[in-house]
Amino acid sequence: MQKHYIGITGITRLEEIDFILEILAKYPQIYAKRRIMLGFLMDEVLASDFHAKNTSLKKVSIPQLCALCDYIDRVISNKQDFMKIVHITLKPQNLEKIHSITEYAGTIDGFQLNIKNPDPFKIKELKQAYSAMDLIYQLKPFILTDIERFFAELSHDQLEALKYIDHFLIDISEGKGILGNTALITQTYQYMQKMGFTTNTFGFAGGLSESTLNLFKDLLPFYSIDAESQLRMNDKINKQKLQAYLEKAIHLML
Repeated sequence: MQKHYIGITGITRLEEIDFILEILAKYPQIYAKRRIMLGFLMDEVLASDFHAKNTSLKKVSIPQLCALCDYIDRVISNKQDFMKIVHITLKPQNLEKIHSITEYAGTIDGFQLNIKNPDPFKIKELKQAYSAMDLIYQLKPFILTDIERFFAELSHDQLEALKYIDHFLIDISEGKGILGNTALITQTYQYMQKMGFTTNTFGFAGGLSESTLNLFKDLLPFYSIDAESQLRMNDKINKQKLQAYLEKAIHLML
């Protein structure tokens, strides 16, 4: 099984990377237990056109992504301990747009696919084309309360395609950025293991911050975590919130 990760998503500026590295420099022992996922948000429009105008403070264009990845590669020596991940929302039929991202930002380490009902053959093709990259798949929120329905609705090909996924992530807030139901996380994980997903990592996101991480203290050794909306203020990452979240997560995991 791959190593679990601590995710920080919504990075758009070089100074945010520097700040994250300053925090991590105080806790080098965390790399023995976790990778650090540096997440960049992108949508279908920005992925489709190198020259697309970016009007969002939360997302990155392809040129911005290239600059951020190049900078990370220059300043980080222990690259194996980090994951540069593009979080992308696409229509299922447009999964091939990922190729335009890798063409220009070839040093990324993988993608988080926020896609409803993805084409299983395209998932397989994607993993075969980029075998060294990490694929994270965001599961439907209802899986927490009705996991049997989730698997019942999958075709044989879709179920087979999920075997190409490295990490599963579920947003327990159902995309609302607030803390959701946490009681069913372990039950869901155990069911997926019973279904044969024993080499994949499992993680959760949604409403995670310094003030809520204590609620997951017993779960953190077994799961990846990712935070985004709770780290922002005025659509930019807030350094105080970021530091509080990251240091709290590290202390609970060490």
